[in-house]
Amino acid sequence: MSSEEQYLQPIMEALAEALPRVTIGVKRTTTPGMKKGSRISGHYLDEWQDFKTDVTEFINKAKGIKRQSAGQSGAGPSADPPNPKLAETKISRVGNSHPYIIGQEDGLKSKVIELPAEPMNRIVEQAFTGRTSRIRRPFPGNIDLEGVRFADPKCVQAVFGKEPRDAPDMVILRTGKNEPPALIAPIEIKTFWTLDLDYLNIRKVEKRKILGYWLGQLVHYMNTSQSQYGALTTLEETVFLKRMSVTSIHVTVPITSGDTGPSLREAMFYFMDLLTHDSPEPDKKSSKKSSKKHPSNVLFGNPLSEGNPSRASRQRVE
Repeated sequence: MSSEEQYLQPIMEALAEALPRVTIGVKRTTTPGMKKGSRISGHYLDEWQDFKTDVTEFINKAKGIKRQSAGQSGAGPSADPPNPKLAETKISRVGNSHPYIIGQEDGLKSKVIELPAEPMNRIVEQAFTGRTSRIRRPFPGNIDLEGVRFADPKCVQAVFGKEPRDAPDMVILRTGKNEPPALIAPIEIKTFWTLDLDYLNIRKVEKRKILGYWLGQLVHYMNTSQSQYGALTTLEETVFLKRMSVTSIHVTVPITSGDTGPSLREAMFYFMDLLTHDSPEPDKKSSKKSSKKHPSNVLFGNPLSEGNPSRASRQRVE
């Protein structure tokens, strides 16, 4: 192995590995940041069922593994010969040591960029962009993420307004050669030492009112950008959202940074592919008259709200 190769890893290996732990300081923020007035009713939340199963099937499809039909003998999936192009397509290896001590959301955001977001962008760059990707074709033709990127919300600031605090922490964009970047999903980041998403697991029906309070800011950005999908991450835990209607939002159970079946990057890979197929076109006209006629109005109505959150909703999640 050459000295250069030891710093590279195959893209499927990079997708499958768990994220390393980050170091937090003794002195740190005690409450997650929250946009004032953003909240939704827990009654409108439901579980996004089979999300992990769908991720696993998608990753198997990317590898060339096929599920056996009900009429076939034997059990388990069958596989085509491994695509050698998958092993040939590599990205820079992500280090396992992250001793830089963080204590606030900005520090955590830098780690979200470094650990899941930038590796995902490099995978897309290597596998789907430019002449090299067309020669290699490491993935089946119906998986095409060319132009899909994690990005700074400043790239589409006009969608959210002039104030930086009115924009999400991160976005997923689709870029084109002769078109401006189009936002396809907002991402909100909260600190994992102040917000425990597993404690607020969507399967805990009694916790949905509090979960709705913490998802309100993200749903506000989904409404503003007319995005059907979004994600809330603390890096330690991540939930993905899918808007079904004005009064229905599906939320996944948390994917943790240590998961490997599927991993967070594998879930993001599936999520990015989903965005390229399912996200409705945004309404380009801003007038009330045009928005009423737009077919996406069935998804993007007024923000879902249940009034002031109860005292329990405001409590910091331990």
